[in-house]
Amino acid sequence: MLTHKLGAFLAWIGLFIVPATTADYLKKPLDIHCKPYKMHLQQGSDTVLKSAISLDVKPLDEDFGGFSSVVFSKQAKNLYLLTDRARLLLAQISWDDYKISCLKNAVMMPLRGNSTRPLVGHYSDSEGLSWADKAHHILVSFERDARVVEYDLSAKQLNPVYTYKVFSDKKIPYSTAYETVRLSHKGNIFAIPEYYPDEKTGAYPLYMYDKKQDKKITYWLQPDNGFYITDMAQLHNGDFVILERDFSVFVGFSTQIRHLKQQDLQKAMTPHNAASARVIMRTSSNEGGDNFEAIAVRPALRGDYIYLISDNNFTSLQNTVVVSLFYPHKHF
Repeated sequence: MLTHKLGAFLAWIGLFIVPATTADYLKKPLDIHCKPYKMHLQQGSDTVLKSAISLDVKPLDEDFGGFSSVVFSKQAKNLYLLTDRARLLLAQISWDDYKISCLKNAVMMPLRGNSTRPLVGHYSDSEGLSWADKAHHILVSFERDARVVEYDLSAKQLNPVYTYKVFSDKKIPYSTAYETVRLSHKGNIFAIPEYYPDEKTGAYPLYMYDKKQDKKITYWLQPDNGFYITDMAQLHNGDFVILERDFSVFVGFSTQIRHLKQQDLQKAMTPHNAASARVIMRTSSNEGGDNFEAIAVRPALRGDYIYLISDNNFTSLQNTVVVSLFYPHKHF
């Protein structure tokens, strides 16, 4: 327990450190090892904890860790994991029914800038990952240098192919910009700051680019107990699940998931009319939880499976944890 809290505290301090530089490469293989991980959810959670595992690599690799967002391939055979140092990990998923039991055949690839060299420093603070609306293309959102960039996974190396100027908002504070980016089922792009509340109401902005209208729209979400947004995914019915995090020196990291109904979001056009979202899961360092930043969804027969992955902040005092949760349809 103390290790979890100490790791959380050091990780919070690490948020203010410029990411380290790493060597240039096209792809490098990683040998991922998996083992069971003990944690539980707080009482009152509507989701069911199905499994939790921790990941590490042997030999140790300086690029492994810091995972901030995740997407599955179309048939959920593979996943892509984004680190907050502009690295993208591709791996095959070992499934046990709908539970993730391990990752295998993993390779790491660096994201590059317009110079075609790997991103470093504050330009490399990548936080959000999503599929784009073009085959083999992904969207990546960045925090410290706020932007949303499109990459082509089928290219020899990951050079930017398009930058969405509609999200180039220099007013957002340096360390709280686009924590998540997601392409919605309707083909619109959401880019969401971690923490940029309205001054009068405290509501959180959810920016959406409507590609058909070529228009940026701002929706608003009511905050909950000081939690900050870290990622977002979409359920099978079009509703959203919002992953949020809080930090306390006494508790360490706390994590919650909120269910945001699509119909409520559509009405939330002003801060004073912000949408509310229901908490469906909570855990913290006291329950063995870690710094969860990535969320993904996979529909099943009687509910949706929700997957969380933690950011270990590149410290041995934290873990890279993969959690498989079941969210029954009766709670929708």
